[in-house]
Amino acid sequence: MGAEIDGAEILARSPKQGYRQKPSVTGVLRCRAPEYSGSRHFRSVAVASGVCALHVAARHDPARHVLRTAGAGLEPKCETSIRIGPMRAPEPHIRAVLCFSGLDPTGGAGLQADIEAVVAMGGHPLPIATSLTVQDTHDVKALNPVDHRRIAAQARAVLADIPVAAIKIGLLGSLAIVDTLQSLLADRERIPVVLDPVLGAGGGATLADDELVRAVTARLVPRTTMLTPNAREALRLAPGAATVDAAAERLLASGCRYVLVTGADESTPRVINRLYGWGGLVESFEWPRVEGVFHGSGCTLAAAVATGLARGLAPREAVTEAQRFTQDAIAHGYRLGSGQLVPDRLHRARGHAAPCRVANR
Repeated sequence: MGAEIDGAEILARSPKQGYRQKPSVTGVLRCRAPEYSGSRHFRSVAVASGVCALHVAARHDPARHVLRTAGAGLEPKCETSIRIGPMRAPEPHIRAVLCFSGLDPTGGAGLQADIEAVVAMGGHPLPIATSLTVQDTHDVKALNPVDHRRIAAQARAVLADIPVAAIKIGLLGSLAIVDTLQSLLADRERIPVVLDPVLGAGGGATLADDELVRAVTARLVPRTTMLTPNAREALRLAPGAATVDAAAERLLASGCRYVLVTGADESTPRVINRLYGWGGLVESFEWPRVEGVFHGSGCTLAAAVATGLARGLAPREAVTEAQRFTQDAIAHGYRLGSGQLVPDRLHRARGHAAPCRVANR
């Protein structure tokens, strides 16, 4: 019978040292045994991460076992209690996207936008709320950051259990949250990061002061794979830059790999989004401008890009596919309240063939 020990952070115990983390014993430990109940022992134990073979003895509880080893990354003669269960590999075609964003009670932006976009693009969202907001379809009335320690605990629990293929960051809310995310990202350099710098609400409310903006630029932008600001946000992230081109150049020089400057908030007849890389402008995309102002379009685009990267698409391909999806969601947008419209990210699941603009009242 197959079984696995899933421990990205295993606690090792030795008689003299007490409990401590052993990150050298990471990944999934797979073993074969006729059964794993009572006092039977596991045989032919192999560790996926390449650590040497181990001997696992069952205790009375079939869901918990003790791992004993003398030289497999743990201290000699120490014990580790680990949960064990039936072996089943993660579904290879479903990629998980860890989403940090604010909770919007209208459901138009923030975490719900991330969840819907990730699902519609074929991924699995792992949502963590960074801030609780008071808002309607007109504007944000108040913002209350979540305790950064709770955010860190949630993220580490998820990261220890689920292979995360991409990370999407939206509304932050405090300097402590920026520091927390910087620490989380520092240990996971191979995971692509999409940063949507939510510095202001669509209705005009300011969501980040200058100190927070400087912290985002200094601590998160250098670790970002794809930055997705609108023109005003790009200029604010790069103070002193006279043009969007100059702002993108400065942001890229700080270590960011790509900058996608969106043009939905501009007054141009068509929406023009510009993708910049380390060599300058990579491509300029033009889209028909849909009448109306939409709540959560930036969140939708960033989450869709993150899902594309999670699925293994190249950055340019992920951006193209995400824009197409976002444009489609906006074209099928609907009105919930008396303010901004909401992109319909799930219109295909609903079976809507045409835009719906009737107020739900």
